[in-house]
Amino acid sequence: MQIQRMPNLGAPLAGSEWVTGDDKSLAKILLAGLRGPIHVAGEEIKLPLEMPGLMQNPEMDDKALAAIATYLRNEWGNKAPAVKPETVAQ
Repeated sequence: MQIQRMPNLGAPLAGSEWVTGDDKSLAKILLAGLRGPIHVAGEEIKLPLEMPGLMQNPEMDDKALAAIATYLRNEWGNKAPAVKPETVAQ
């Protein structure tokens, strides 16, 4: 699969092993954020800015973060199992 990226916006989500791989890793990224570089589909992506985590956002509970992760894992051609709120809580 050819990954298409928009310059200076960050790592692609379509076809990303970070999105469809280990659900615990994705939960950690959503909670704590991410700074680069990061490798996606064998390509090094230099993130232009640090992605902030959602851990400090009072609107984001485990259920909301699990829903976001599940959406990412099943959009843009991605296919992966749902993320459970319990996984985010861990």
